[in-house]
Amino acid sequence: MRASLLAGWLAAACCGWPAAQARAAAADSADAARDCARIDQVVECLSWIETRSSGTGDADYLGRVERHAGDETRVEIDNGGQRLEVLLLGNGRRFVKGAAPGPMPEDPAAYVGLVAAPPLLWLGMLLDRDARWPAPGASLERTASTDWAYGQEQYRVRIQAEPDASYAVEIVKTATVTRPEPAQAPDPSGQFATLSTSEDRAARLAELAPVGMRIAARVRLQPPSAPLPDDFSLQGWTPGKGAPAATLGEARRTPR
Repeated sequence: MRASLLAGWLAAACCGWPAAQARAAAADSADAARDCARIDQVVECLSWIETRSSGTGDADYLGRVERHAGDETRVEIDNGGQRLEVLLLGNGRRFVKGAAPGPMPEDPAAYVGLVAAPPLLWLGMLLDRDARWPAPGASLERTASTDWAYGQEQYRVRIQAEPDASYAVEIVKTATVTRPEPAQAPDPSGQFATLSTSEDRAARLAELAPVGMRIAARVRLQPPSAPLPDDFSLQGWTPGKGAPAATLGEARRTPR
């Protein structure tokens, strides 16, 4: 995951795709209760999520989002040593620590979509739509494949229900399968050039994730975590708007 990709995700989040998705889901939940046992509703139901990716050919990535009581969200992202932390408070204030590679979204749901995107995109492609989190002590294991222009990519998915009520998710690419190139029909007349897909095939192959790519995540569902303490230091944190604050308690008492 390159820094440019992280910047692209921030731009997408700022422009609203994860936030809009979350708002649409929230609107749907007004008509029907959330089913937090369904994996595809994790964005609406999670308390925290931590995502790691490695073996992608880019910098290793670590992202974490934790929702706290009081409608507060803490975000931590480490993209190959480029660190970014964000605090979003219930009174609308936002504090940032580190250098952001792009515009910062205001909506906490955007950050949830940003950090949760790597595992959720793959789970959405590799699991059935109605797949559910495993029961306590149990696991869910699947092998699945996705098509590419000249064959298939094969993956292994494992979700383990942990004793602390979280779920450990692992997605590993196990193989790239390439269909044999069909033999070209001879052209005795010489009127037509023989077409070859070898260059296009090589270019498409270079775009795929390498075998051994691994995405791991830890997920815990509702309820939210306990509030961060009032004496949490904001030294080194930059306010998005409004005056700086020495502690989180001070920031909570000062609307933007």
